[in-house]
Amino acid sequence: MVKIRALIFLIIVLSASGCYRISYKFTIDPGKTFTNSYWNNYFIYGLVPVKERYSAENLCGNGSISRLDTKLEGANILSSIFSLGLTSANTLNVQCIAKPAGK
Repeated sequence: MVKIRALIFLIIVLSASGCYRISYKFTIDPGKTFTNSYWNNYFIYGLVPVKERYSAENLCGNGSISRLDTKLEGANILSSIFSLGLTSANTLNVQCIAKPAGK
């Protein structure tokens, strides 16, 4: 019983300790926006990126980014644990400025 509690405690501590978030805000009042989410995939514990660079055209169709968030979520941590560190990922959320109607 003590081993099970210790294992549960260890899982909770390790899961909560690895989450982070980095936010970049580019505009003060963007108007109408929409959000796209992507997973950045890496090999070997996050040392080798699968895709090195993103462009504004790839992330937002019109190339106007309002806010960019990178974060490590629980699903990212679990995918790394299940792959034994061979692959890892973080989540990239991009808030894009919508094009005005008629343009």
